[in-house]
Amino acid sequence: VQVSMLDDGLSGDGAAGDDVYGAQIPGQLAGTLVRYRIEASGTIADMKFPREDDTVLYTGTAVIDPALTSNLPILQ
Repeated sequence: VQVSMLDDGLSGDGAAGDDVYGAQIPGQLAGTLVRYRIEASGTIADMKFPREDDTVLYTGTAVIDPALTSNLPILQ
């Protein structure tokens, strides 16, 4: 899924027009592994994260299940 980063004040980016950009990925089920890569291009420079010379192509996170409770740390 490809999403655009926006500076509209509605995309987790702060205020509209403040040169801070944000994007929101679609919701996923608990336990889902979400992998992502960020690519940005502008008039001055282009940026990729992870970088092109990195050994990994994506970074990621797991969606936490809010129904899980424990006195011990829950690692997902």
